[in-house]
Amino acid sequence: MFHRIGLGVFPFFAASGLGFYWAVRPWLGRAGALTGSLVYLVLPYHYGVDLWFRADFVEFAGYAWAPLCFGCLWRLDRSLGAVAGLAACFALMIVTHLPGAVILGFGLGVVALWRSGELRSPAFLVRFSVAIIIGLALTGLYLVPALTMQDMTSMHRMWQGRSNFSANFVFSSTDPNIKPIQTALAAASCGVLFPIIALPGWQARSRRFPQLLAAVAGVWLMMSPLSLWAWQALPVLPKVQFPWRFGILLDLGLAALAGVAAAELFKERIGSRLAFCVIGGAIVLAANAYLIYAGHFFQAPFAHPTTLQAVNKALVQRRDATEYLPRWATERASSGPRIRILSGAAEFGVEEWRSREIVVRVEARRPTELLIHQYYLPLWEAVLEDGRKLVVEPATLQGLTKIAVESGSHLVTLRLAVSPGEKWGLLSSVAGLAGLGLIFAASTFRTPRQRLSLVGASQGARVAAETPAQAGFGSGVDSATPGTSPTQAGVATPAG
Repeated sequence: MFHRIGLGVFPFFAASGLGFYWAVRPWLGRAGALTGSLVYLVLPYHYGVDLWFRADFVEFAGYAWAPLCFGCLWRLDRSLGAVAGLAACFALMIVTHLPGAVILGFGLGVVALWRSGELRSPAFLVRFSVAIIIGLALTGLYLVPALTMQDMTSMHRMWQGRSNFSANFVFSSTDPNIKPIQTALAAASCGVLFPIIALPGWQARSRRFPQLLAAVAGVWLMMSPLSLWAWQALPVLPKVQFPWRFGILLDLGLAALAGVAAAELFKERIGSRLAFCVIGGAIVLAANAYLIYAGHFFQAPFAHPTTLQAVNKALVQRRDATEYLPRWATERASSGPRIRILSGAAEFGVEEWRSREIVVRVEARRPTELLIHQYYLPLWEAVLEDGRKLVVEPATLQGLTKIAVESGSHLVTLRLAVSPGEKWGLLSSVAGLAGLGLIFAASTFRTPRQRLSLVGASQGARVAAETPAQAGFGSGVDSATPGTSPTQAGVATPAG
């Protein structure tokens, strides 16, 4: 089981690096984008915390979608296809890791506001809003039932005591395992910032430096107790549970900073300053090594054969954490027979056992109560073959389902009804797919005049590409003025 999980990690690991490269390539150039993507792969929260220290594979998988979301956001002013891309990637983030999607949405919103102001384009915010709405709609089939049925679960356990957000700020957490995370995140930040020292006058060289530094500082603020007021003011943030989960935005910001520094160094060929990059990279790798070392002691109790056997058993039985249990379940249901008699006398046999429907043949000699090894939900309905409904209620034992049948021969069908949330969720997903299709169709449709414009633009780009005055290996559009296109900013015109 664990080997199969491990094999599934590496495609997401590679995809996260490729996604980051694609996201920042328009404004960092090849050298900066390649450097940033490599740094993104090895930053401690990505590689050390999520993969090795906590083994949080779903949050780790979210690292593949996060840069794609920002890459599409950056391209919103250029293409309607970016609207569809942002909607699809944000939807994938939601169904992969919902707390990470909340944090990512927070970061996307801030960047969208800044980018709209930079471009002086209110239409940019309109496109962004449309993309987010379509992304949310696409996940309706999952998200709406999950949100509307929370009252039936024990989700309150996720936000109480040591699991409350106020007890999990990076610098004030009482968790004994937070120290390695604190050290690694701080060391990685210092390691990425160190090469910037190699750029004399970096404040004036690229407007991206102060912007990204402000973003990184803002993320650190959100992970510290100083942001308590923000967590209390925004009701959705406490659902994230751990403020240090903002590490995903920290890694994005640090990787982008590393890419900007590398692009500037390659552009100016400051070879004598590359030692700073080597030292910074060594600090980042050392932070990861420390996390892996600390993780060995953190994970040691879980490596005991008895613990591994229990975890494997829970995976096979598809048992989840206690916070996802129905609120009337006092404990986890242990393994046992699918059906047993609580009172009375009867013979029974299971004819069908599916996820939403259970069919049982009962021969009761007297009134009998049956315990069904299935957690009770108010949506369960028990119907006899003649259409009569039976009373379905939670058993006091582990919150399982209990039904009472009269004496005689019966065919009992226990069926989970479709909730209103599922119906609305399905409608939402259909609407989201329709919206995504319309955006995609609009992005591919071209009028005759637009086709002629595209032909002319491609010919101009080909001429510029053949000109020896074009930008070099490390060039990008980072130094472009707000509102200029990549062609205007990154390609020199022929002399004369």
